[in-house]
Amino acid sequence: MKKHEKKSIRILLKLYGILLMLTFFSFRIPIIYQWNKLFQEFCTEIFPALLLIIFLRKAKDYILICKIVLIMSCFTGFYGLYTFFFHVNPIVDYFSTIEIEGSFNLSEDILSRGILGTAIGIYTNTIALSVMCLVLFMFIFIQEKVINKYIRLIALIVLTLAIVFTTKRAALFCIALFVVAYYFEERKINFKILFNITSLLVVCFLIFSFNEQIFDLVSSALLIFDDSSQEAMGGSSMEMRINQLINCIDYLGLSNILQGEGFNFVAYYYTFIYKSALYGLDPRFYGFESIILRILMGSGLIGLFIWGKSMLKWYRCLYFNNSRMVYLCFFCVYWLEIIMTDIAGSLWIFFFLAVMNGKSYLLKE
Repeated sequence: MKKHEKKSIRILLKLYGILLMLTFFSFRIPIIYQWNKLFQEFCTEIFPALLLIIFLRKAKDYILICKIVLIMSCFTGFYGLYTFFFHVNPIVDYFSTIEIEGSFNLSEDILSRGILGTAIGIYTNTIALSVMCLVLFMFIFIQEKVINKYIRLIALIVLTLAIVFTTKRAALFCIALFVVAYYFEERKINFKILFNITSLLVVCFLIFSFNEQIFDLVSSALLIFDDSSQEAMGGSSMEMRINQLINCIDYLGLSNILQGEGFNFVAYYYTFIYKSALYGLDPRFYGFESIILRILMGSGLIGLFIWGKSMLKWYRCLYFNNSRMVYLCFFCVYWLEIIMTDIAGSLWIFFFLAVMNGKSYLLKE
């Protein structure tokens, strides 16, 4: 294991060590509850990435993991489309009897069919599918030298379509931002590429025009760029986000603004304080969707500062010998996405694939 990799491990351990210390200054949530959730998050979200840093040392293992991620990507995308077009979700239906602490009260129709006819995949909300597809899309896009180009293209198209039918515009914006940044870095934007993209769009437009059912599906998906339509579909507008932030700051007050209410406050709040199973979501906060709100409520301004500083140091450490801008884009686009929407259980796949990108040097050895 290289020196910079050892340092990257210490950065993550220090981050969660500081989060542990903050629990001693948060009195609203029982400290045992906070420790339990902190340990659980570390084991499920961070520990897999740490194991990858330590044990991934051979190029053949790197390629094998890339192929496994490719299979996972195809399944995620295809199953998301399946739930959209056929309005059934056998996987979620099978596990719907399991109650998860802090989860929101979802109706049987939402669990089975998705939210208002949108793609939902194996998750119980569309945000989770859109964030997962985004992270997988970026990783597959980067691995052009490892993955077969035709299978890679299929995976990218399927993941993009799955995001379109989640109706989450933030993920689509982030994909566009990532692709543009990638091609500008590689300097691969030329007349041939622009011609091919334009031709593909024209062909798609003609197909959609002659098929009324497909045209209606795509038209409804494109409504994601309208704020009023987003609110009608259960999405959020900029005004709603600002109100959420103001209400969070007001709830914390001067006494808790620095250290927060306690680790994993969101799940605790909707389980024991404002019981979502009985009353639904608090209209002041809704789902605390942005990662900014979750960290602020749980660990305060100190937590926000520590997370930001740690991620910056971790990036510089993980990619200190690789100056490709595409890895910076992978980092920034992901954090932009979860700031605009929600973390949605995606932290583990982000850390795991970020380490995979950092381990790309194995292909040269």
